[in-house]
Amino acid sequence: MLQARAAPRQAASPLARLGIIQAAAFCAVLIIGFSQHLAGQETAFKDVHDWLTGTAYNDSWRPMRQTFRWFSETTQGLIYQEIFFKQHVKFQYPPSSLLLFSLPRRIGIPTSDFGLNMIGWVAVALQAFATALLYRYVARRLFSDSGNGTMLASTMLVGLMTLCFYPVVCAYSLGQVQAWLNAIFTVALLLYAIERRKSSGALIGFMCLIKPQFGMFLLWAAIRRQWGFAATMGAVLAIGGALAVQRFGWRNQIDYLQAISFMSRHGEAFYPNQSVNGLLQRLLGNGEPLIWQYFTFPPFSPLVYLATLSTSVLMAGFALFWRRSADLVDFMLAALAFTMASPIAWEHHYGILPPILAVLALLIAARAQGASKPSLLAPFMLFCAYVASASFIILPPDRSAATGVASLAYSTMLYAGLAIMLLLARESGARFAANAVGSLERAAA
Repeated sequence: MLQARAAPRQAASPLARLGIIQAAAFCAVLIIGFSQHLAGQETAFKDVHDWLTGTAYNDSWRPMRQTFRWFSETTQGLIYQEIFFKQHVKFQYPPSSLLLFSLPRRIGIPTSDFGLNMIGWVAVALQAFATALLYRYVARRLFSDSGNGTMLASTMLVGLMTLCFYPVVCAYSLGQVQAWLNAIFTVALLLYAIERRKSSGALIGFMCLIKPQFGMFLLWAAIRRQWGFAATMGAVLAIGGALAVQRFGWRNQIDYLQAISFMSRHGEAFYPNQSVNGLLQRLLGNGEPLIWQYFTFPPFSPLVYLATLSTSVLMAGFALFWRRSADLVDFMLAALAFTMASPIAWEHHYGILPPILAVLALLIAARAQGASKPSLLAPFMLFCAYVASASFIILPPDRSAATGVASLAYSTMLYAGLAIMLLLARESGARFAANAVGSLERAAA
């Protein structure tokens, strides 16, 4: 009697296999958090809880409000000479950032900590939603044969991973304007992917009014002849700059350059500064690595300054001139490089990573699908980079490990960023990136 043969088992789709890896990475982050919680340490769960309960501080709003009040009373003083250098308040934003307090008040919108943090709360939710949309868009371009169930499950997982990503919720918990910027960047990335590059440029221009180092995107766009992006970005910068000059005067725009120069020369040693500058400060024992200094910066170190300047130029130059493909990966590489090139790159500045990691995971999966012998190095690097950047695992246990060689273990987010930059450089200009977000020729048309 003949027995019926069992039907061959259908292999899981590439997107389903990727989802399993992403779920494993997310579980690793949760395990790290639970282990720290059981050991009595602070974890990323605290910041997730803060977001869920609407609890946040005023890390950005306090110095902004103090500065705005002082200027409103004097109307003609030099902001940074008084606030930054004399009162030693670490107001590190450009004068245009104070428009957040100036313009809403003129139309009767309150700018209390609660109101500003509620915008931050919405921004975190918006970033998770926009990251999921971006993931879905790129996934459909790369894996058109994936089922709707697989697509929905993986998209929801990416959104959840964003909501639990430490730098994202940390920005909200601190009461940081960076929570707004993380969301704006994610939306700009989504718009860039769907060929709405003028709108994307306008959002990046708005970010520059608070985060000046993103102004390098003007040069980035000009080198790649992305004139629509550059035009709208420049227009927003011109309008915002004109409003800032009209409200705060030319002298305060120039005065800000002195504050920037001082910060670039001194940097920060506090361990959440996940930059080359922060690593070197801690390595050499220059400054206080464990306790946030409200009013002082580390002493000037020529060695730290020269090394910081050299690596900053290297990272920014790499992003500007590597391949110049103007695809989505090139855009993400530039954003990460401009962030990490800064002497002060706090943990919450890495809140731009969730959409970058989501797209990068898809591109690595697409490359593996088309290879006869796919390399495991890139997926492993991305797995480790996600776990290192999504977790709160850089708290030094004691002072003996906070400086010297041992302190190198507490720059995990910096190492994750460097690994992601290398992976982005590998994918920039690749066929898979072109398939996901369109070719350079069509983008320039």
